[in-house]
Order: sequence, then structure tokens, then C-alpha cells
Amino acid sequence: MTRLSCNALTFVLMMAALAVSSSQAHAQANAEKETAASSAPAPLSTEPLKTFDRPAISIIDVALNDEGLVRGRVLTAEGKPVDGAQVVIRREDELLHKMITNEQGQFSAKGLRPGVYTIATVSSGGLYRLWPKTIAPPAAREQALLMVKEPVVRAQYGSGALAAWTSIGVGVAGLTVGIISLDKINDLEDEVNSLKSP
Repeated sequence: MTRLSCNALTFVLMMAALAVSSSQAHAQANAEKETAASSAPAPLSTEPLKTFDRPAISIIDVALNDEGLVRGRVLTAEGKPVDGAQVVIRREDELLHKMITNEQGQFSAKGLRPGVYTIATVSSGGLYRLWPKTIAPPAAREQALLMVKEPVVRAQYGSGALAAWTSIGVGVAGLTVGIISLDKINDLEDEVNSLKSP
């Protein structure tokens, strides 16, 4: 396995272990409440387990210009530009750019390469896949658009909200990369196994 595959696999396994331990703790707490409420053991259910669809991960395609410049805008829910909003651009856990919007709510950052980035303000953010202009899909936007849900005070940074949103974005991106890597590893293992069999 490549180093990226090992890191992605490690991340996916850590996230799965965290989810399992969290759900086990929740299940144990519920079981203790039920036991306290009733001394008789409840019969085991014979109903099949219900499965739920995973929520879709939304990644927005944006075209870079020739110099690797991405442009964006921060607007209120009413469509008004937000002046002085702090915007950050991250790739995985690395902070690449930090900037403040102008009077029209606009921001821009140079030197970005194609790939998936988290672009966020204190109260809004998302995952953006940046493309070279020449090969960007037809639906790719010319700028990243961030809609804030509440008024933003000039250069407000909040008390960890930006870090929380960025962490969520990084976690989702890491999980996506991990799942894709595991799928590719499984495909490669299948190919190797098919070559080994007579």
C-alpha cells in the first residue's frame, strides 16, 4: 500500500472506531436506563435491522483562472454582500489562505492547484473542487459563493466556530478520500487475485 492509502485507511479506521465507541457508550447508557426502569429483561427483537442512506456529500465545482486564482463572494441569506468577513481556505489540515472580504463581499486567493478545498467563514463553509479553467466541467462556477446565516461583525472570528466547520470539512474530505482509496485497494486486490488463479 502507498503511504496515502495507509494514511487514508488509518483515518477511516479511526473515524469508524470513534463512531462505534460513541454508539456503544450511547447504547450502554440507554441500556442502563432501561434496566433501572424495569428489572425484567426485555425479549430480543426478531425484526430485521433498519438501514439508512448516508447523506450525500456536496462538493461544489469552481474554475480557477490561469494563475491558480480562485474568486469568491460572501453574501447574507437576503443576497446582500458581507463586508469584512474573514474567509479561510484549507486543504486537509493545512491553512493556505486567510483573507477579509471587501465592500462587495468579494475575496480571492492565488497560487491554488486543482483539488478539493474547504472554504469557510465563521458561520458558513463548504467543500469546493477547484479545476483548471481549460478542463473544468460545464457546470463549474466562476466563483465560490458562501451564504452566511447570521450577520457577521467585521473581522469576527468567533469562539471556535470556524475551527469546528473546518474540522467537519476536513473530516468529510478525509472520509471521502479514505473510502475512495479503500475501493481502489479492493479493486487492485481483486486484479492481483485474478492473476494468481489458474
